[in-house]
Amino acid sequence: MSLRELMERTQALNLIWERKIGNLLKLKPTAVLEADDIVSLQEATSSSPRTGVPTSEVAELWANWVQTYIQIQKQQQEVEQKYGMKEFEDIFGVNVPLAEE
Repeated sequence: MSLRELMERTQALNLIWERKIGNLLKLKPTAVLEADDIVSLQEATSSSPRTGVPTSEVAELWANWVQTYIQIQKQQQEVEQKYGMKEFEDIFGVNVPLAEE
């Protein structure tokens, strides 16, 4: 594989991870909901409730978002551990492994 192909592959992988993380950040509850959109349980159950998302649902949104973020980070770490050093060696033409496996 040529150096150009290696660089293009690395750039493509970088774009994939940036897109995954960027999409996740766009779905972050603070990016999707304004403070005014969130209503407390007391407000939601009062005689004249405000419209909005109850705090319990916001907590669930955060929990789901955090789990998704953790999964993406684990995937990225696994890929980097499995292929990162080899890719580095290929790109820079290192003939001797840089790390012992």
